[in-house]
Amino acid sequence: MEAIRQLRRRYAFSMEAGRLEGLDDVFAPHAQVIASTTTMSGLPAIKVSLEAGCSELEAPASRQRPFAHALVRHDIHLAGDGTASGRCYVMDLGAGPISEPETAICLKAFRDEYRRIDGKWRITQTVIEPV
Repeated sequence: MEAIRQLRRRYAFSMEAGRLEGLDDVFAPHAQVIASTTTMSGLPAIKVSLEAGCSELEAPASRQRPFAHALVRHDIHLAGDGTASGRCYVMDLGAGPISEPETAICLKAFRDEYRRIDGKWRITQTVIEPV
């Protein structure tokens, strides 16, 4: 289960560092992310959408992203057939546009489906729910 928990940690560190290539080790190539206003299908589309969403949050000169992710209450259920499901809460600290420097906190739940692919766990679907 620790390998599955590491997926969300790698997601957070990749996003915070602006290194979206790190998401290659998080999501399956065919993964889907479903949010209230959009659905992203496939790893390339996920990266493009996340990059576009993050670009308004970063300081242009430094590409520094002024936010951090706090991951809490990660609950995982193994299915025994190489799949699993899980849910965790994600607090985006400082998740406001760079033009609004006051700190914002955004709380959401990530409902994930996981699959073991070539011996490694990957997220195959994420549903993002506002809390």
